[in-house]
Amino acid sequence: MADLITHGCIALLCKRGQQALRPDAPLHLASFVAGNLLPDLLARLPAELFTLAAARGAFVPPLLLHGWGPFHIPAGMVLTSLMLALLFPPAAQRAVFGNLLSGMLLHLAIDLLQSHAGAGYLLLFPLSTRPFELGWIGSEATVVVAPLLVVVTAFAWRDRLVAAWRRLR
Repeated sequence: MADLITHGCIALLCKRGQQALRPDAPLHLASFVAGNLLPDLLARLPAELFTLAAARGAFVPPLLLHGWGPFHIPAGMVLTSLMLALLFPPAAQRAVFGNLLSGMLLHLAIDLLQSHAGAGYLLLFPLSTRPFELGWIGSEATVVVAPLLVVVTAFAWRDRLVAAWRRLR
């Protein structure tokens, strides 16, 4: 799986590209980047935390150890995007839903490029349980790619970073 740095940088670069093409359109940057990070945060973080609790002797039902995978498949992404968008004012819900879901689908596209030791992704669940992945890069490739992406992303957003730095001073 790509790490959160890689996912975040790719999302920021995609939104920067969109801004270049349509500077008059609202970016909704936060919801897009959040959508790109949420599949891993929702599917992996709770499982890790409950596993740590179980390792320290706490009783944790098995569902809480392994039941978070649906957040990392398209059906779960659509439902998560919808539920989170409903937390926003009605005028913003459609844009937030679209940005969250497109961020999540970009996340999935990035993950599909990798080859994993285990099974791939259940793209058509619940209609099919056949896993899929392209296997074009190893999941360890992010160790090399992430630092480069941070530099490229910082360069692409340098005007915003400089403006934010000036406001802080």
